Order: sequence, then C-alpha cells, then structure tokens
Amino acid sequence: NYTIALPIGSSDHGQPGLLCTPTKPLDILTFFLLNYVAHAATVLTRPGERVDDYLVNVIGSLLFPSLGLYRGIEAILCGAIFVRSDDLRKAAKSGALCVVVRGADWRPRNGDLPSNVILKRGQSYEDKHFYEDEVPQQRQGHYRYKEEPVHLVTYSPPYMFNKFGCPVFVHRRIIHGTYILPEGYRFAIVPHDIQFQKAEDPSTSIKPTIEISTTYNIVKALIALAQSAYALTTLYRARGDQINQFGYAAFGLTVAPYAVMSIVNLIGNLCQPEYPSLYMVESSTMDEARRRGGFFKGDV
Repeated sequence: NYTIALPIGSSDHGQPGLLCTPTKPLDILTFFLLNYVAHAATVLTRPGERVDDYLVNVIGSLLFPSLGLYRGIEAILCGAIFVRSDDLRKAAKSGALCVVVRGADWRPRNGDLPSNVILKRGQSYEDKHFYEDEVPQQRQGHYRYKEEPVHLVTYSPPYMFNKFGCPVFVHRRIIHGTYILPEGYRFAIVPHDIQFQKAEDPSTSIKPTIEISTTYNIVKALIALAQSAYALTTLYRARGDQINQFGYAAFGLTVAPYAVMSIVNLIGNLCQPEYPSLYMVESSTMDEARRRGGFFKGDV
C-alpha cells in the first residue's frame, strides 16, 4: 500500500474514483479567462463597424453569450466563402456594400424627373359656381369641373429589399471614400443576392479589375478554436456532485452557451471575411443626389 499526501481540503464527495483538490487562484483566473474572456475575443465584426460599437457588442456577448448568435448565423449563411474571383459579389454577400437611397424626408423639386415613383391622381368632382355678372334673381348656377392635385408616392427599388422585405439603412458605420449626402437621402446596405452590371470602356476590350480590401481574421478563428476546445473539456470534466448541489447553476455548466457560441463564431470567421469599411456602389439614385448637390468619391 502507498500513502499519498493530499492538500488540505481534498475530497471525493462520496464518489469512489473521484478526487477534488482545493481550487487555487490561478485555476479560477484560468477558468474565467479561457471560458469567458476568450469568447469575447471571437465576436464577429460587421463591415465598417466602429470601435466603440464593437466594444459594446463584446461586453454584451461576454454577459449574454447568445447576443452574437445572429451575427454568427448570418456570416455562415451569407455564402461569401463560395464566391471566387469576384470581390464585388463577395463584398455584397458579406454586407460590405452600400448604396444611396431616398429617405423618409425626401421631397420632389421643380424640374425633377424622378424614377421609382407612383403618380396617384385624386378624384375629380364638379363644383357649383355662380358668375359675378349674373343678376341675383336669375342666378341658376353653373358647374365647374375640378381636379385634386396629383400625389407622388415614392418606393424603394426591388433590388433594395433584403430577406426581411425592407432596406437596411446604414447607421454609425465607416464608409470608404469622400461623400456629401444631401438632405433627403441615406445610405442602405446592398442585399446579398443583388446582381451588378460592371461599367466597361467602349474604347477598349480590356475588362476593368475591381479589388476590395478584405482579410480573413485567422487569429480570431484560432482563439475561437482554442476556447471551444477548453470549454468542451470543462463540460466533460463537470463530474461529481456539483450538479446535484447547484443544479443548472453549476459552474461546469455555465460554459455551455459560450462553447456553442465560440463554435458558431469559429465557423462564421472562416465563412465570411472582414472589411474595414463599407464601400459605395454607383446607382441612379446616387446620380439624382449629385444633381441636388451631393458629392461622392471613392465608390466602386
């Protein structure tokens, strides 16, 4: 027989073959860093997202791990990884392109020839009218034909509708280039399934090359892989009577949502590249905004 000296406080919690030693401060620090803090480093970044907005999302994902679930699923299902040799389509799949659209405060101006509008004519009616030169006793009245003003109703072009049936307007994003957006216009994210018509120079047969700056964050993917492995190991080692004592609040089970989200973020980082900013795309509405004093430089 051999006698092994164990630290004070060691216990098997009444289960043969189980040995629990007292927890050290380093063990607690490692548990929190590798299970919780490491997960915050795997949160996906939206194209053109500002640093302060990203930090808010990181803190939210640290407190509520399922907060970034939509970003991860969106990155996995966008299909950007399957696009080859076409940076424009890959950027559209990743939600990195924006276009000028009309806002709710847009109003027509004299001389405009607006597109994507519906002319709604009011109902006509007859109004009884008396002429001033008639003798009061002989006034019989005459009917005058009147028309209501024509109402101009704008609508978003069909190519701007996303899968939820409405445009996604740009808010607090970094947009590449220089622009002056006139009153009544806004930026909106280009839908994932949009089709493009590339501008070609008729004087030459050489097709233009469009390259958009992007990168795959391999470091973030490796952190997600390591965090997922450590969290799954923690779940596997959640033995003993901690579940009987604490139920679903057992510390070994608290890492489960973080492990799932890190796996989702890992796949999302591999499926969708990161873009430092949004990129403007030419459109007829952008030309309309230019005629109203808008200025756009750096569009693709």
